[in-house]
Amino acid sequence: PGAERLRDLVGDITVLYPNAPRWLTTGSIHETNILCRWTNRGRLAIASLRTTFSLVRLIRAGKYNLVHVNNTFTYQAPTILAARLSGVPVVAHVRNPVRQTRISRILLRSVGAMATVSRNYESTFAEWGEPVLVKTCYDGIITRVFDVMAAEQLRKSLLGDGTFLIGAAGRLDRQKAYHHLIEAARLVCRACPGARFAIAGEGPLRPELETLIRRYDLRASVMLCGFMPDVGTFLGALDLFV
Repeated sequence: PGAERLRDLVGDITVLYPNAPRWLTTGSIHETNILCRWTNRGRLAIASLRTTFSLVRLIRAGKYNLVHVNNTFTYQAPTILAARLSGVPVVAHVRNPVRQTRISRILLRSVGAMATVSRNYESTFAEWGEPVLVKTCYDGIITRVFDVMAAEQLRKSLLGDGTFLIGAAGRLDRQKAYHHLIEAARLVCRACPGARFAIAGEGPLRPELETLIRRYDLRASVMLCGFMPDVGTFLGALDLFV
């Protein structure tokens, strides 16, 4: 979703998955590796070579000089392998912690360079001792001013009869730990009945979080807003961002 917004900015867009793949909708993407995962016995299981060979065809057809792949090795394995099979250098852009395993070390040795989003990550990878260039590249900050009127309208719809709006934004995945936020909301709402919580984002943990909200009787106080395309307006509606 949202890929169509890039059409005016790039030469071509190819969508690999016309629908959300099963590994994305049935569990944490950090637990269900896209290309490969270690079984309990330590054997490497191949989960999606189809993605890899689709990328090989795209890279070769486009005659690209460089492949840039985003996020963390959990996502990157098919793209790194496809670039290697195509003989094209690849830069890995890492935004999440990476455990030092046999697979992650193999992947690191397979890239031409790595960009991290913090000095902490850069130091961590340097300690692995692999001969790969690793540099920190901080994320940019969007300074666009949000629509004040739209934010105020959204605030009214989210706040309802409450007095204070607390919010968070991100995918509903185990890594984001929104179950802790809901548990915190339970305590906050006891002390401050006018507090309202809004979480913008979608993901595989929605049913689990909805169950938690019902269990704590927070349906009037905690809202799962789903995917919101204008995050700036959402943030402008809040009193406190968590």
